[in-house]
Amino acid sequence: MILCLSQPSKSNTFAVIDFYQDSGIIDYMKSRKLRSDRNHVLYRVTCVDTGDSYIGVTVAKGHAFVRSVKVRWQKHVSRAKCENKAWAFCEALRTLAECEWRYEVLDVVRGRKPAHQSERALIDLFEPTLNTF
Repeated sequence: MILCLSQPSKSNTFAVIDFYQDSGIIDYMKSRKLRSDRNHVLYRVTCVDTGDSYIGVTVAKGHAFVRSVKVRWQKHVSRAKCENKAWAFCEALRTLAECEWRYEVLDVVRGRKPAHQSERALIDLFEPTLNTF
Protein backbone atom coordinates (compact mmCIF):
# COMPACT_ATOMS: atom_id res chain seq x y z
CA MET A 1 0.00 0.00 0.00
CA ILE A 2 1.48 3.35 -1.00
CA LEU A 3 0.39 6.65 0.46
CA CYS A 4 1.71 9.78 -1.20
CA LEU A 5 1.33 13.20 0.28
CA SER A 6 2.51 16.35 -1.37
CA GLN A 7 3.94 19.23 0.64
CA PRO A 8 4.42 17.57 4.04
CA SER A 9 2.93 19.58 6.86
CA LYS A 10 1.97 19.00 10.45
CA SER A 11 -1.62 18.13 9.53
CA ASN A 12 -0.47 15.66 6.84
CA THR A 13 1.85 13.96 9.35
CA PHE A 14 -1.07 13.44 11.71
CA ALA A 15 -3.16 12.10 8.81
CA VAL A 16 -0.50 9.50 8.06
CA ILE A 17 -0.28 8.48 11.72
CA ASP A 18 -4.08 8.22 11.91
CA PHE A 19 -4.07 6.16 8.69
CA TYR A 20 -1.59 3.66 10.14
CA GLN A 21 -3.42 3.49 13.48
CA ASP A 22 -6.78 2.94 11.75
CA SER A 23 -5.37 0.21 9.50
CA GLY A 24 -3.88 -1.71 12.44
CA ILE A 25 -0.29 -1.58 11.10
CA ILE A 26 1.08 -0.03 14.30
CA ASP A 27 -0.58 -2.72 16.45
CA TYR A 28 0.87 -5.42 14.17
CA MET A 29 4.36 -3.97 14.44
CA LYS A 30 4.13 -3.84 18.24
CA SER A 31 2.86 -7.40 18.57
CA ARG A 32 5.03 -9.19 16.01
CA LYS A 33 7.65 -11.63 17.22
CA LEU A 34 11.20 -10.34 17.11
CA ARG A 35 13.48 -12.24 14.74
CA SER A 36 16.01 -14.55 16.30
CA ASP A 37 17.08 -16.39 13.18
CA ARG A 38 19.62 -13.94 11.75
CA ASN A 39 23.30 -14.79 11.61
CA HIS A 40 25.66 -12.52 13.53
CA VAL A 41 29.38 -12.34 12.89
CA LEU A 42 31.80 -12.01 15.77
CA TYR A 43 34.99 -10.33 14.63
CA ARG A 44 38.32 -9.02 15.88
CA VAL A 45 40.13 -5.94 14.59
CA THR A 46 43.85 -5.79 15.42
CA CYS A 47 46.45 -3.08 14.98
CA VAL A 48 49.42 -4.99 13.58
CA ASP A 49 51.97 -2.43 14.84
CA THR A 50 50.82 -2.25 18.49
CA GLY A 51 48.90 -5.50 18.98
CA ASP A 52 45.87 -3.61 20.31
CA SER A 53 42.59 -5.33 19.43
CA TYR A 54 38.83 -4.86 19.48
CA ILE A 55 36.13 -7.54 19.44
CA GLY A 56 32.68 -6.78 18.07
CA VAL A 57 29.53 -8.27 16.60
CA THR A 58 27.60 -7.34 13.45
CA VAL A 59 24.64 -8.72 11.53
CA ALA A 60 25.63 -10.93 8.62
CA LYS A 61 24.42 -10.00 5.16
CA GLY A 62 23.45 -13.41 3.79
CA HIS A 63 26.46 -15.70 3.86
CA ALA A 64 28.99 -12.97 3.10
CA PHE A 65 30.52 -12.99 6.57
CA VAL A 66 33.86 -11.38 5.70
CA ARG A 67 32.08 -8.75 3.61
CA SER A 68 29.79 -7.96 6.58
CA VAL A 69 32.84 -7.40 8.77
CA LYS A 70 34.45 -5.24 6.09
CA VAL A 71 31.36 -3.01 5.93
CA ARG A 72 31.29 -2.77 9.73
CA TRP A 73 35.02 -1.90 9.76
CA GLN A 74 34.36 0.91 7.29
CA LYS A 75 31.62 2.24 9.60
CA HIS A 76 34.04 2.17 12.54
CA VAL A 77 36.62 4.16 10.58
CA SER A 78 34.03 6.66 9.34
CA ARG A 79 32.63 7.16 12.83
CA ALA A 80 36.09 7.67 14.30
CA LYS A 81 36.81 10.37 11.71
CA CYS A 82 33.44 12.15 11.79
CA GLU A 83 32.42 11.90 15.45
CA ASN A 84 34.41 12.97 18.46
CA LYS A 85 33.76 9.90 20.61
CA ALA A 86 36.12 9.29 23.52
CA TRP A 87 35.89 5.51 23.17
CA ALA A 88 39.21 3.68 23.21
CA PHE A 89 38.64 2.12 19.77
CA CYS A 90 37.72 5.45 18.13
CA GLU A 91 40.70 7.18 19.71
CA ALA A 92 43.01 4.40 18.53
CA LEU A 93 41.66 4.65 14.98
CA ARG A 94 42.34 8.39 15.02
CA THR A 95 45.81 8.26 16.57
CA LEU A 96 46.99 5.10 14.80
CA ALA A 97 45.47 5.90 11.40
CA GLU A 98 48.76 5.24 9.60
CA CYS A 99 49.17 1.78 11.13
CA GLU A 100 48.11 -1.45 9.47
CA TRP A 101 44.81 -2.82 10.76
CA ARG A 102 43.50 -6.33 10.16
CA TYR A 103 40.04 -7.72 10.75
CA GLU A 104 39.08 -11.37 11.04
CA VAL A 105 35.95 -13.44 11.56
CA LEU A 106 36.03 -15.28 14.88
CA ASP A 107 32.63 -16.96 14.83
CA VAL A 108 29.16 -16.90 13.28
CA VAL A 109 26.24 -17.25 15.69
CA ARG A 110 22.54 -17.54 14.96
CA GLY A 111 20.36 -15.13 16.94
CA ARG A 112 21.01 -11.75 18.54
CA LYS A 113 21.04 -12.79 22.19
CA PRO A 114 23.41 -15.77 21.74
CA ALA A 115 25.67 -13.57 19.59
CA HIS A 116 26.02 -10.95 22.30
CA GLN A 117 26.63 -13.66 24.91
CA SER A 118 29.38 -15.11 22.69
CA GLU A 119 30.86 -11.64 22.25
CA ARG A 120 31.14 -11.24 26.03
CA ALA A 121 32.76 -14.69 26.31
CA LEU A 122 35.30 -13.85 23.58
CA ILE A 123 36.08 -10.52 25.25
CA ASP A 124 36.73 -12.36 28.52
CA LEU A 125 38.90 -14.92 26.70
CA PHE A 126 41.01 -12.60 24.51
CA GLU A 127 40.96 -9.50 26.77
CA PRO A 128 41.10 -6.94 23.93
CA THR A 129 42.57 -3.57 24.89
CA LEU A 130 40.21 -1.40 22.82
CA ASN A 131 36.80 -2.56 24.03
CA THR A 132 35.23 0.15 26.21
CA PHE A 133 32.74 -0.70 28.96
